[in-house]
Amino acid sequence: MRVLIARTTAQPCPATGTAPAAARRRDQAASREALRRVLVLLGLEPQVTGHTFPHRTVSLTHCPAGGCAAAVDDPVLPEVVGVGVDLETDRPLPRRAARYFCTADELAFVDALPPTDRSAQLLRLWTVKEALFKSDPENAHTALRRYQLAVPAAAGGVADRRGGTRRLAFVYASSRWGAEQLSVAVALAPRADRPAHRSQASPPVDVAARLAAAHPDAFERSWTGTPLAGLAGLVLDLPAAGPLRPSPRLQPLRTVAELTEFLDPQHRPS
Repeated sequence: MRVLIARTTAQPCPATGTAPAAARRRDQAASREALRRVLVLLGLEPQVTGHTFPHRTVSLTHCPAGGCAAAVDDPVLPEVVGVGVDLETDRPLPRRAARYFCTADELAFVDALPPTDRSAQLLRLWTVKEALFKSDPENAHTALRRYQLAVPAAAGGVADRRGGTRRLAFVYASSRWGAEQLSVAVALAPRADRPAHRSQASPPVDVAARLAAAHPDAFERSWTGTPLAGLAGLVLDLPAAGPLRPSPRLQPLRTVAELTEFLDPQHRPS
């Protein structure tokens, strides 16, 4: 299973309307454009309005610098019940705020760090918890601190949720993205509840056509070395039994060649 993430830059606020309302419209537009791009690149219908959240296969977030969207590549995967993404611009996060989203084990991890590292790790944990919360179809009945990371120091791994009427498994990954912290999470049905799913062989992906559709003003022709901006991928290994192997991680996609391999591992660019 793959999750593709797109990042867009916020446009200047329109002059009309109040400043908060204008910023809200700007943020919503940036997130929707990110979602359109990621859906087009995955070969899915670019429907960007009318979604209700939590959503099973897409998620949105924004920060003052722009918007971000994540989408699962296969919308019929039966084990996926939710996806969440969070993007936060660097900012100091005080230790006293941690009690609202960290468990006792996570607080112990933070307190054992050198003081100069604590704020950055708290921001990472905050984005992870936000992504987990957004991925949870039962998040109306829970709080951030109810999500517990198996290994608080890990950049990617598994998490659990205390409470709720349905037991779910969660996987997450987190990474720096420029001056921001990015995290994505996927909620999965328990293994016993997952129907059998067999991936169908698909024809080679025309990445050049998808790039042209996603970025009509930026791409006239795609070369394998063309640099990309604002894209990251996440590949989740879901074996039939046992823990995830390897741990999930976010991987920035830097060139068209890397995007081609991400979208279609069997189609190697020449």
